[in-house]
Amino acid sequence: MSANEVVEKILASAEAEAGKIKAEADSKAAELSSQTDSELADFDKETALLKTKAFEEAKSRILAAARMAQAKNVLQIKKGILDEIFANAANMIKNMNDSDYPTLMGKLLKACIETGDEKVIIGRDDNRLGDDFIKYVNAELGNKGKLTLADEKANIDAGFVLLRGSVRVNASLEVLIAQAREKLEIELAGELFN
Repeated sequence: MSANEVVEKILASAEAEAGKIKAEADSKAAELSSQTDSELADFDKETALLKTKAFEEAKSRILAAARMAQAKNVLQIKKGILDEIFANAANMIKNMNDSDYPTLMGKLLKACIETGDEKVIIGRDDNRLGDDFIKYVNAELGNKGKLTLADEKANIDAGFVLLRGSVRVNASLEVLIAQAREKLEIELAGELFN
């Protein structure tokens, strides 16, 4: 065999080996490319799911915050309306005529009485409740009616304080309005969190 033939045989063998190596490399590259494409597709799917989930969570938080803000605004409006209603109610009671006011206070007094021998303390400037008022309520109570008008005056605009021993029942307009308001505000707060 001549040197050229040996060289050609070596070159042919090297070319065949190179072709084989190239074919294996191409096959590996194609396999890696396919695996990478599959992994990228899975990654894209996972990213899309995470993105959708993050969007839904953000949307849910924003909606919850908006609902809470709206409920707070409604509550503030309702509180404003309550302020006005209770101010008007207090003014209406304070400005009742001289016959209706004692009638209302008489009903309230009868509801507060336990024994009938309590002392009634009226407001310092209240000239609509006095001895005649106490006589009227005592007459309504019958045998149980032994109420007396206290010498002291209370620092209240309307209503009365009922005194029996050391126990005082404050039925002043301010206290009655505050109790009614508290009850309504509890109901409003319940609406906020429902």
